[in-house]
Amino acid sequence: LGVAAGVIPSLLAALRPAWLATRVAPVHAMRTAATRQRPARRPVTTRVGLTAVIVGLVITGGGGIAPSLLLVATGVIIAAVGLVASAPAVFTGAAEMLSHLGGYWTGEAGAQVRRNPGRSGATGIALWLGEMLLVALAIGVSTGQATLADAVAGATPADVFITPASDEAALSELDDQVKAMPSVAASTRVNSLMVDAVFPSGESQLTVVGWNSDLLTVLSTDAVIVEPPSGTIIVPSSPGTVDGETVTLHHGGMARELTMRVVDGAPRLGIVSAEELERFGTLPSDYWVKLVPNTDPSAALEALGRLPGVETVSSPAIERAEIAASIRQAGFVAGAFLALSVLIALVGLANTVALSVIERTNEFGLYRALGATRSQVRKQVVVEAVLLAVVASVIGAVYGLVFGVCGARALLANEQLSVVVTVPWGTLVGLLTGVVACAAAAAGVPAHRAAATPPIAALA
Repeated sequence: LGVAAGVIPSLLAALRPAWLATRVAPVHAMRTAATRQRPARRPVTTRVGLTAVIVGLVITGGGGIAPSLLLVATGVIIAAVGLVASAPAVFTGAAEMLSHLGGYWTGEAGAQVRRNPGRSGATGIALWLGEMLLVALAIGVSTGQATLADAVAGATPADVFITPASDEAALSELDDQVKAMPSVAASTRVNSLMVDAVFPSGESQLTVVGWNSDLLTVLSTDAVIVEPPSGTIIVPSSPGTVDGETVTLHHGGMARELTMRVVDGAPRLGIVSAEELERFGTLPSDYWVKLVPNTDPSAALEALGRLPGVETVSSPAIERAEIAASIRQAGFVAGAFLALSVLIALVGLANTVALSVIERTNEFGLYRALGATRSQVRKQVVVEAVLLAVVASVIGAVYGLVFGVCGARALLANEQLSVVVTVPWGTLVGLLTGVVACAAAAAGVPAHRAAATPPIAALA
């Protein structure tokens, strides 16, 4: 299967060049390489390809909004096929526009890219694919980390939960000991209860806590929350919660109907007044702890567990860190494989530049005969490679941005998560800069070969 996956695409990719080779007339042997080169004119294919690009991007955007992973995948395929079909026109046109922003050298580089649009388009597609996949992966990993961290933070509103022993005499001493820990930023005793909540949209389980003056100091949220009046319950914003509507709480044969007060950014639980919670009976107290920023949660958990009077201790902060580490590790592995695709594309770029240098031996010899220095010839070749790499990387980054954001929204929203779209702009700039720098390095050997062309080569 692995051999077939490599051989079959290679054979398919060679069909069109082989067919074009059979169309070469014998009279072409009388022409020079420069005379034989003609821009590929395929207006119908270009128009169809550009239309497919637009349609594909629109479908992808719709899939991200819907959200629908099927729509996103369909849009990605259509847009990618459209770009491949219109690659000669897209990459040469973009290179021409970009070449006008520079001086003489970029103008010459743009002219050379236009001289062989088919080859430039094929090379650009390879670089575009690698850059697009890397950008989409970076956005997906960043969005996944932020979304899952938000989900865990909402479901586990404090860094550490401590269940004290039943000895009431030791509770006051334990409270002082917890607050005295150097890793603890704040702590408070919280009464909580798991109830069956009947919302207008359906029924689900809900953790309900009683309000106290120190509750906000331990919650992992920046939302502004005030003490709820009797008969109301504070809930987070979600598809099933509507401000002003009622929710019925059931526990132990008792039912209580409360008015919802929806607060954006509130933790995924219900907050009621202490008096309202007491209606359900006497409830046990736990300690909720907020750790000092950048504290090692494992070390803090171990230290808190050794305190006298502590029965059990757990830390959602460790769970959040483990999830983030798992996502980063998966991203690194996938990124390593995708980086290989970029490396292969850069090798293709180097081969394209090398072939161009061979075909232009007479041209470089003429430059040298007219007084061009080796460094000037070398600079011309490198600028050509960099120009094509910039065009391919920018187009790849745009595609990756759209596909990454829409794909992440569709994938994570289907898991009933509140998606936090995060674009790591620093990483994207680093990827773009890295690909362009590597392209310049890949053109180094062909550029050196071009610079070594003797002036007498113009007479060959």
